[in-house]
Amino acid sequence: MAEGEEISREELLRRIRALGTGLMPALEKGMKMATTNMERKAKENCTPGMTPYYRAPVQTGWLRENIESMVVTEPRMVVGSIYDFVEYAAYVHDGTYKMPARPFILDAIISERETTGDLIAEAVDEYLTEVAKE
Repeated sequence: MAEGEEISREELLRRIRALGTGLMPALEKGMKMATTNMERKAKENCTPGMTPYYRAPVQTGWLRENIESMVVTEPRMVVGSIYDFVEYAAYVHDGTYKMPARPFILDAIISERETTGDLIAEAVDEYLTEVAKE
C-alpha cells in the first residue's frame, strides 16, 4: 500500500483479522523456543560439575534424562510446561524432611525468565515484520 493511500473499512477489518490468525502460531513458536531453553537449563541443573546445588541430584542421570517440555495451544492461549515424571523427581525438587529441596525446574524457570520474554517477543516481532511487508 502506498503512503497516503486509503483503504476501505472492510479491508482494514480483513487485515486485522488476518493479523490475529497468524499471531497464535507465532506465540506458539516463541513458547516452544522458550520451553526448550528452560528444559536445557533444568537439565544443566542436574549435571555434575554444572549444578548449583550442594549434593547434586545426580547419580544415574535418569532424573536429568526425563526432563521434558511441552507446549499446548488452545484457541486463545498458549501454555508451556517443563516437567519430569520420574517417580522421585518431586522429592528431589521439593525436598523432604530428611533432604533439602533442589528445585532444578523452578530455578530454571526463574533464571530464564528474561530470556523467555525475549524469545516470545522475537517470534512475534518476526511475524509482525513479515505481515508489514505484505
